Amino acid sequence: MGISLDRYGQLSYDEAKIDASLNENYDDVIELFSANTNDQSRFNTDPAGIAGDIMSLIERVTASDGYLSTAAASLTERNADYEQDLKDLEERMAQVEERYNRQFLVMQTIIEEMNSTKESLISSFENLPFTNRKD
Repeated sequence: MGISLDRYGQLSYDEAKIDASLNENYDDVIELFSANTNDQSRFNTDPAGIAGDIMSLIERVTASDGYLSTAAASLTERNADYEQDLKDLEERMAQVEERYNRQFLVMQTIIEEMNSTKESLISSFENLPFTNRKD
């Protein structure tokens, strides 16, 4: 008929074939697209042709409980979960940073005390009597 789908779902058409199909089999082409139905109810289960099937698919996909709405709601929920995870992680990182800062201050204080003790010991040893000094 001149309309085809490739393996990737890409729709293509050949205008010459479509023109030939419409010239030679006009009624068959119309039946393919419409199944010879007029004003068919969407609740009717009779064949509706390609156009009716596409219309039904579009309605199902875009309905309030259809794929698009469900996917959007799911993505919104996942996004909210990720945002909460990010907030939790930032809070934990702030706590870890605070803990490291406290530990660093304690270590720095200990080093200062040890340096002070070292200087005191050096001074005491230098002032001991009978030390072997080279003056």
